[in-house]
Amino acid sequence: MLNRKMDTVYASDVLRQLDNVLIVTHVRPDGDALGAALGLGALMRGNLRRAQVLLPDPLPEKYLPLVRNADFLTEFPAGGLTQYDALIVLDCARNDRVAMGSGTDYPPQDISILNIDHHGDNNVQAEWSCVVPDAAATSAILVRIAALIGWKMTPQAATFFYLGIMTDTGAFRFSNTSPDTHRLVASLLENNADHDQVIQAVYFSKSRNQQLFEADMVQNYSKVDFDGRYAWAALPDEFFRKYGFSMRDGEMLIELLRELSGVKIAVLLYLAGGQVKVSLRSKDPACPVGPLARKLGGGGHEMAAGVTLKTSDLNSAAAMLREEVGKLL
Repeated sequence: MLNRKMDTVYASDVLRQLDNVLIVTHVRPDGDALGAALGLGALMRGNLRRAQVLLPDPLPEKYLPLVRNADFLTEFPAGGLTQYDALIVLDCARNDRVAMGSGTDYPPQDISILNIDHHGDNNVQAEWSCVVPDAAATSAILVRIAALIGWKMTPQAATFFYLGIMTDTGAFRFSNTSPDTHRLVASLLENNADHDQVIQAVYFSKSRNQQLFEADMVQNYSKVDFDGRYAWAALPDEFFRKYGFSMRDGEMLIELLRELSGVKIAVLLYLAGGQVKVSLRSKDPACPVGPLARKLGGGGHEMAAGVTLKTSDLNSAAAMLREEVGKLL
């Protein structure tokens, strides 16, 4: 499949021509994935286009009140892809991460695909690709594109895009926050993005079980090595079962490790589907974790990345990560 690399101007020209699309994002969607997908769907419908959003994976519980009135599918559309002008893939860096639903492979055949993302190592197969690594979030790219097209920003779309930017910047704490980020957010608030609803969902909706889970993790599972520069935790299945907690609600869990004073790199390991999932974060540009994730077969940003290791041995994976992080430090 031919992959034409584009900037936001050309991407806006492509999107302007589309009237009927299916929008997808990555598996286990986080705030930016949800914000980008639901935001673009609401934006297109608000500007007299037809758009459906497919979210086949269970959503984080904290976002359920926010998406209560959103329009999206949880199963692959019965009529297949022939009913659409194009498939739009958002915030997804790799083919094997595209959430198409059970039994549906990516890339599909016989449909045009527009890929929009902010992960610099994006290699998703698509007819058109707009990848902007310096964007704070995929939601931020879509806000720029909407302005270039001249579409009216609806309050619902503004709220979802606000969610995407808010979560991917860590409420503007992360280094991907720029003056342009704040300008985009200001424009969303001017278009009636619901700040209070987003803040309640993201930061003030933690369950008691999650609070106990996090306290137990910090006290009994988190470790610090290399003179306090490396914080990590390896979480076994029984720990999740103890609190009835799922990593679909653990988007911000690794921040409990990264927030420690003196820490340069934080790593969280856990089992999923018989394999070890690894989240990596850095606070020091001199010690980026993106290259390490790519070395191990994963990907992501330079300061925030992830990888799935083809092993079920949590302890050996933790030992290997400790050795690799030691080389960085």
